[in-house]
Amino acid sequence: MSVEHAPSSRGTNRHVIGGLIILVVLALGGYLAYRATIPGQDKVRDAADSAADELERTPVKGLGINIFDVDQALSASARDSRGRSYASELRVKSVGTDSRGDLYEITNSHGDHPVCLVVSVDVDLLSDDPAFPTTEVSDGHC
Repeated sequence: MSVEHAPSSRGTNRHVIGGLIILVVLALGGYLAYRATIPGQDKVRDAADSAADELERTPVKGLGINIFDVDQALSASARDSRGRSYASELRVKSVGTDSRGDLYEITNSHGDHPVCLVVSVDVDLLSDDPAFPTTEVSDGHC
């Protein structure tokens, strides 16, 4: 007479636990790879400095600078060492004005590592000469 044995629950549990461990490792690896592409403090600061340089070299069209001009300068200048743009991983927002000029805060796409970009421009309406803005960049919130 043959006796049938029930499948071992111990073997099934090992497969389930092994599968869960693999899923956790894959999810963690994917998350870490994603976070590695998000600009850190150095890249956010470099992008702000480069955008400031770009703004200072570009004559002002109209009566001043606005957030679209800052965003365009950031898009043109936020490049890694291979020349690839990482501007899509940055955010710029207007945060008002003070005695220094218009304030723009630049962060990574998660709102981390704020850098303050101050833009000031004096347009002489009586002159045909183009006006160029002056900028100031500092770490932290504006």
